[in-house]
Amino acid sequence: LRRTNLGENITLGDKTAIIGGGDAAIDAARTVMRMGSQPVIIYRRSRREMPANREDVREAEKEGAQIRFQIQPRKFLGENGRIKGMLCIRNEMKEPEGQGRRKPIPIEDSEFKIQVDEIIEATGERPDRGWTEKNDIAVNERGLIDIDRDDDPFATSRKGVYAAGDAVLGPSTIAESMKTSKIAANSIDNYLKN
Repeated sequence: LRRTNLGENITLGDKTAIIGGGDAAIDAARTVMRMGSQPVIIYRRSRREMPANREDVREAEKEGAQIRFQIQPRKFLGENGRIKGMLCIRNEMKEPEGQGRRKPIPIEDSEFKIQVDEIIEATGERPDRGWTEKNDIAVNERGLIDIDRDDDPFATSRKGVYAAGDAVLGPSTIAESMKTSKIAANSIDNYLKN
């Protein structure tokens, strides 16, 4: 998206897979269509869990974007240095534990191939690991900033440093990010007062 916004001329093949279900994936699909390629969005969860703006999703589908739900890529397939497709697997949605999101679970023996000419990963961003390592900020197994959720909400492993939003949650909604940011701001206020 950045490259097209800067006016760079990019040539795509006939069919482009976009991996992800957020706003960046929808924006990428709509941009790909305007560049003459047929987009197919690959999302590992169901439509219900898709974090992208609902109106934008409807508009992208009206324009011709295809969305394939509950599948995820296993392997990119290529030939002579070029993408030829993806090996994907179907998922089933496991009910959440507590108040978490439903979790996609791969279905055994459900692998299949999708032929595409290009692949765009639009799965969100992660915290800069170099910055977290250099500043002694612990990260969890998902690569997200590890925080205290009980005693000093949203405090990181470094005293006086707090984190919130996608850096802590991973891809989520704006409302969830705002909520965590407000809680972190209260914790920062308490830290500064004490």
